[in-house]
Order: sequence, then structure tokens, then C-alpha cells
Amino acid sequence: MAKNTQPTRSPDDLAADTFESGEELEEFLASMYAERHRGAPEPAACNPSSSTPTSRPCRTSAS
Repeated sequence: MAKNTQPTRSPDDLAADTFESGEELEEFLASMYAERHRGAPEPAACNPSSSTPTSRPCRTSAS
């Protein structure tokens, strides 16, 4: 167990300037997303009138 530590009092205490721009952050997030989904099967097509195992219901903005 750590000694002489203090609890985090604010989320700002955890903030870091890791990325120099929003564009750099977006590129990082896109590469992380691509890496996490590499080799994953494509999601089934959305079919609003079917609930078969080969299709999935469509989500609307209200759900």
C-alpha cells in the first residue's frame, strides 16, 4: 500500500496535455479503434422488420 498519498480531489488533477491538437487526438482515437476492431467480424445489417439471428434491429435516435 502506498504511503503518504492523498486522494484525488478533482478530475483536473488527472488531466494531462498528451496531444498537441484535436486533430492529433482524433488520429490517435481512429488508430486505436481500427486496432481494436482488426479481424473482428462485420456487424450484421440492420433490418427494421426482422429479429432473426442474421439481422439486428435498427436503433433509432430515441432508443
